[in-house]
Amino acid sequence: MRWPIGPALALSLLWPAAVAVPAGGLAPATGPAAAAGWSAPCNPSAGRTVAPVVVAEEGTLQVRATFDHACPVGQRRINLVFLQNGVPSGSGTGPEVSINENLRASILGFLDLMDPGAGSRAGYTAFTDGHRNQVPLAPPEEWPAQWGAWASPGLETSGLVSAMHDAAGRLPANPAAAGSENLVVAILSSSRPLGTPSDLAAACGALRAVGARMAVVSLEQMRGSGGLGDLTCIDWFLRSTDGQGLDLPRLFMDLAHTVLFSPTVESVELADAMVDAFGYVRRSATPREPDVVFGPDVSWVFSPPPAGPQTISYRVQAAVGWSALRTPLSREAYVTFRYSDGSEVRLDLPNPVVCIHPRNDEGYCAGLTASAAYLPLLARRAGH
Repeated sequence: MRWPIGPALALSLLWPAAVAVPAGGLAPATGPAAAAGWSAPCNPSAGRTVAPVVVAEEGTLQVRATFDHACPVGQRRINLVFLQNGVPSGSGTGPEVSINENLRASILGFLDLMDPGAGSRAGYTAFTDGHRNQVPLAPPEEWPAQWGAWASPGLETSGLVSAMHDAAGRLPANPAAAGSENLVVAILSSSRPLGTPSDLAAACGALRAVGARMAVVSLEQMRGSGGLGDLTCIDWFLRSTDGQGLDLPRLFMDLAHTVLFSPTVESVELADAMVDAFGYVRRSATPREPDVVFGPDVSWVFSPPPAGPQTISYRVQAAVGWSALRTPLSREAYVTFRYSDGSEVRLDLPNPVVCIHPRNDEGYCAGLTASAAYLPLLARRAGH
């Protein structure tokens, strides 16, 4: 460790990284601009085969569902700019001293978690009605001894707009080409207006243009719980509500674990909700029976998931009384990957049309190929 840390920060290093803000935890953004460069962690994939796709009344099908993932090891390489709402120097009394001390310790704790070998860099800018760059993008070990700003209520905040534009200019224009990611962390201590909707939209656009994500840390013990209006590019929002900022080390540690380390897959769920014309053949599944069988619906949960590709095989039977029918096998079938940061990715599985013909009329299904239907799926974001 390069900097001494206080008891609060030392304790926070032992806490699990799970911030409950907003609902769903620290998760990727859902906005179109963020989604354009988004990729699912751990390269999840899934597929399904169904054979045959033509059966007689009460005939059986063999279903094989597969899934796989591979999580990278080690830290991500990030280019990070802290934007702090505060005057370059100052002093205060009472809670302001504790809040500012905890805030500085929290930023240093974040920097201490950055692995020098990963090639990450960080910079620092203070802003009120304008902005002032104090630390250029540099490895944390090269930061100067003197940096920082004094947070207090009532400060002007309009300089955030110019600070965001400046950060966008300092960050690499194409971070993916160098195997890195861009991030801006804005720390707000005042509820004064940030800027006009058009100014904020332009600032957000500048960050998105360089592929930067944005986290906002709100010191609500100073600024209150007011909204952030038209700042629409917030990927993570963290609230500090402790009167002395004692919760700041935990919040910053949680954010650091989220952005520095790739999340791991904690569980995988396979679900097949079949149409009423089909049902699961009990005791037909390998490597194990479903965790839930409810009518024509079956599901498995693997927690933790196995290493390497996993195949689940099971038989399905056309239900009694169903014949002369062409229908997709399932109402829906999917694999859901749930991650250590609280996020999840759902992959819909191929859903081929199956034909059930009367026992003495195989010609009813003419035109359908009695072979497996197979389509591997790579991760995609819902709606894209």
